[in-house]
Amino acid sequence: MGKGFWYSLLFFMSVFSLGYSLLPPIYVSSCTNITENGEYYLTQDIVDYNGTCFKINSSYITLDCQRHTIDGVKEGNGIEINLSSGNLQYITIINCSIRDFDYGFIINTALNTISYLDIEYVNSNNNDYDGFYIANSLNSSLSYLYSANNSKNGIYLYYFENSYLNNSVFNNNNDAGVFLWGTNRNSLINNVTANNNNYGIRTYGSSIYYNVFSNIVVKENDVDFMYDVSSLNAQQCYNKLYNVTGSGNRPIGYYNYSVNLENETYSELILCNADYSNFTNITIKGSDTKYNNGLFAISVSYSLFKNIKSAGNLYGIYFSASTNNTIYDSYFNNTNNIILEFFSNSNSWNTTLSSGPNVM
Repeated sequence: MGKGFWYSLLFFMSVFSLGYSLLPPIYVSSCTNITENGEYYLTQDIVDYNGTCFKINSSYITLDCQRHTIDGVKEGNGIEINLSSGNLQYITIINCSIRDFDYGFIINTALNTISYLDIEYVNSNNNDYDGFYIANSLNSSLSYLYSANNSKNGIYLYYFENSYLNNSVFNNNNDAGVFLWGTNRNSLINNVTANNNNYGIRTYGSSIYYNVFSNIVVKENDVDFMYDVSSLNAQQCYNKLYNVTGSGNRPIGYYNYSVNLENETYSELILCNADYSNFTNITIKGSDTKYNNGLFAISVSYSLFKNIKSAGNLYGIYFSASTNNTIYDSYFNNTNNIILEFFSNSNSWNTTLSSGPNVM
């Protein structure tokens, strides 16, 4: 037998091992429950639908909206993946424009997981909650998403692991552009999140680690990058930020190790587990048009802050679980000059007299 036979046999074995069947495409013109594997193509716009439009209950599904709109009346969800009966895998959603639902796209988890979810070129706008709610997702890829004017978050990632969020825009949402809870080992690259009412990017929970944020523009939010934690766990600092631009087109700095830093200007500076560091002559200036951002120190101890200027921001310096630091010859003139939380009271202020400006 020739090589062609074996290549063909290998191809068909690969196809069937993934659970796909060689079925013809399925064309749909209205909302429906999808319960069998296959490739589904939406053939027309759907307008003013009352309820959940597409509910996916099976693995090995592709839903291609072919750039059609799925429009609701603020009831139900645009596209819902239902995990209530068990784990699912290999689901692709592409070329959709969703608007005016409770959630534009949601994964209904019931504590089960989805693997190999692929969402590309999907818009989700003007929804009552989140544009995208992605939960319990592993080894997935989200790219070329656009989510704006949602009443909560542009995208909410809940226990999202070993996955990608790339080349997407999340603007003008009422809470956060990107909200991450319990997410780890992900790459977020080439994203924009701007003009959201509360946060551009917000991380929350003790299981936020080994994530990479790279080539991101996050600006003109109340706080561009809110590094929130729920427990005192050093692992929560194991993330990396590369080339992140904040408000005023100034950089957002992030350090999770001991560092000697001087003569730098940031839109926002985030320190996490950066003990025994020295910060000298540092300027924090967020937006040029609104009070936002600040200097955030999370689990930082035994460090020196000298000649820090943080003015015109939402926060001057925000200590969380940070003790035994020394701050002097610094100037704070902000909406909230000093925030101390999680036992951050044992720090020394103005310990050395100076002829220059001191803490205000």
